[in-house]
Formats: sequence, structure tokens, C-alpha cells
Amino acid sequence: MKLIRHYSQILLRLANNVSYNRKLYEDADRGGIMEAEHKKVRMILRTIITDEGDTEKNELSHHGYFYRNQTFDVIKFDEQLETGGKVRNLITLQKEKVTIKRTGAVSMNQKFQANKITENVYHHPHGTIHMETFTDSIRYQPPGKKKDGCLQISYHVKLNGLKNRKHDLMLTIKEEIPQ
Repeated sequence: MKLIRHYSQILLRLANNVSYNRKLYEDADRGGIMEAEHKKVRMILRTIITDEGDTEKNELSHHGYFYRNQTFDVIKFDEQLETGGKVRNLITLQKEKVTIKRTGAVSMNQKFQANKITENVYHHPHGTIHMETFTDSIRYQPPGKKKDGCLQISYHVKLNGLKNRKHDLMLTIKEEIPQ
């Protein structure tokens, strides 16, 4: 159960294909195409996982950057794991699809597409986990003037082919106002 709890925290830190996302990340690092539309943000991630009647709730907070493009939005942030490793996170948000790319101490390239099954492999220091995800729904409201952004994903996951677990994710995106 501890590994599943760790997995759920990792999975929920919110992309397309590896080279496309690498370019997005590199462009964001260099201040490339998204420089004019970026904001410092604080993200609050709330998850609910239901497994055979047991419910687990988690809440995490991170600081990062929000980038706006004509066809998609990107959230970029780094996290420090309890084990001491560092992970870079890149979340790409589109109307019908959300992708999460994580690199560093752990890695994955998870896609969420409404009413579709997607697969990926989560790599961590203790091995790998095959993930099969069915996304029930995606709702995304980008942050705007004087209002927070919100991403909600409801999905089911099979880890290494075992039983489904229901996940509900809510990511609140708050612009950090300079003091």
C-alpha cells in the first residue's frame, strides 16, 4: 500500500511524445516561444483514491511556472523527493488531453484522454510499474484575471495488470502576485 500511495502522489504531479515535450521543456528553460505568456504559480494538488472500499486522500503544494500558448498550456515545476532525488515535471494541458512528463529520480510519460485507455511505464529507483489508465473525464479551466485555474481528472488505473483503482484529481493553479 505504501508503494501505491507513493505512486499516487507521483502520478498526480501533473506529455505528448518524448521529443515534443523535451523541446517544450528546453524552450521554457531558455525563455523560448512561451516567454511572453508565463506566470509564477502555486499549485495545490488534491487526490482521492478509492481501492476496494478504502479511500485515501492526499494534498500537495508546489511552486512553478504556467505558460500559455495558442493551442495548449504548460505547467513546469521541480520537486524534491523524500528520498533526496530531484524530479522535473512538465504538464501539458489541451482541451481533450493532459500529458505529464517526469524526468530525474523517477520518470514517466502519462497521457490522459477522455474516454480512452492509455498506457505508460513508471520508472523509479526500485523498478518499473506498468500503468493502464482509463480516463473518465477531464475538465480544465485555465487561470485568468482574478480567478484560479482548475484541472479535474477522473480516471481508473491498473498497476501491472492488477485490479482497477479509482482516482479523482483536482489541481488548483494560483498565480503568485509579486509583493
